[in-house]
Amino acid sequence: MMEHRDDITAFALSPDKKHAVTGNIGPKPLIAIWDVTTMECVARITGPLTKGIKTLAFSPCGKYVAASAMDDDHMVAVWEWNSPSKSPEKPIAPIAHGKGSRAKFLGMGFTADSNQVIGVCIKEIQLYTFKDGKLKGKKVSFGKNTICAVPCCVTVD
Repeated sequence: MMEHRDDITAFALSPDKKHAVTGNIGPKPLIAIWDVTTMECVARITGPLTKGIKTLAFSPCGKYVAASAMDDDHMVAVWEWNSPSKSPEKPIAPIAHGKGSRAKFLGMGFTADSNQVIGVCIKEIQLYTFKDGKLKGKKVSFGKNTICAVPCCVTVD
C-alpha cells in the first residue's frame, strides 16, 4: 500500500466488496479507497481529521464513507467518495464534518437508509445526521440507566 506513509489504523470493506478504505495515524492522516481486485488507489481523502483515523465505514448504499479521528474531540467526517468528478490525484472534500463524542470511538457504521452515521463509543452510542455541510450528533437513549455495556461493532442488514 504505497499511498500510506504511516501505520494503517482503520479499515472497512464496501457493501459490494469491490472497494476497501484504509486510514492511517499521523498529524494529517490519509484515507485511501482501493479497488480490491487491482489494488489501485481510486480515491484519496485528506482533512479535516487530525492525529489519525480511529474508525471507518462505508454506507449501505456505497455512496458515502465516514471516519472518526483520534483527536481530543473525536471529529467525524462524511465524504461522497464515488462522485463522477472524483480523481485519485485530487483529494475529496468532506460533505459534512464536526465534533464527535468526547468518548472514544470503538466502531462506526451507517443506518440502513445511509442517512445517519452510527458512532459506537465507550459507554454511549451516537447518531449523526449530515446535510448542508453540517454534522449533528445525538446520544442514543435506551431508557433511564439502561446502558450497562456498549457493543464494539456495528452491522446493518
